[in-house]
Amino acid sequence: ELSAGCANIYDFLSIQKIKSGFASRQLEEEILKANLIQSSEEWKSQIFMVEDDNFLKGEINFLLDFAKSDVGFDYQNFKKLSNNFLLLFSPKDDLLRAALLTQNDYKIWDGRSSTLDWANRYSLLSADSEWKEVIRNKHVKFIAAVNKLLISAISIGGDRDDKLKNIIETCPTYWDYRDCIIKCPKELSKSNNKRFCLNTEGTSLYLLEKTKVVKGNYVKIEIALRTS
Repeated sequence: ELSAGCANIYDFLSIQKIKSGFASRQLEEEILKANLIQSSEEWKSQIFMVEDDNFLKGEINFLLDFAKSDVGFDYQNFKKLSNNFLLLFSPKDDLLRAALLTQNDYKIWDGRSSTLDWANRYSLLSADSEWKEVIRNKHVKFIAAVNKLLISAISIGGDRDDKLKNIIETCPTYWDYRDCIIKCPKELSKSNNKRFCLNTEGTSLYLLEKTKVVKGNYVKIEIALRTS
């Protein structure tokens, strides 16, 4: 069906209803982008620019979702949010992870560690494939953190690091493991795969050198909890 419209795929997608059930969600997303691309040169230019990003590689529908309102898709909002995404998410470093934690507790459950009394193990995302997976699957807490971070960054001046540091410095105290990372993002450098464990009581954070705990290859940090 798609081959019939390959000469001008965006025109074709914007007016056709494809019957195929194959990859229906992806197809719906492509039709949405096609309609926006056809709607104006502004949309066309911005979508093409964001899609060409080496990390996103065309997967931009979560950004379009951010720009959606009750009356449709807001171009100016999409432009601001997508530009900030390209700025803030390159590189995907510990400063970014700390800033995301100020917006939402987005940790991804990653199993348990028998060595640490079966403490829950979590990921703050390391390899690009891990970041892509939570975006593609629209992990609720992560997507919420990204949305809030991009909105917060719009009103903050300076370069990429200035924006992230401002967000980190002005966040409240959470009285949980996040404070250990937010107040000192460099602590995450001790974890090659950005994995950590939390004990059942939530009083101890273990930054894991590697995903698997062996021979004490972790750094233990006591967590300051609210006392009243």
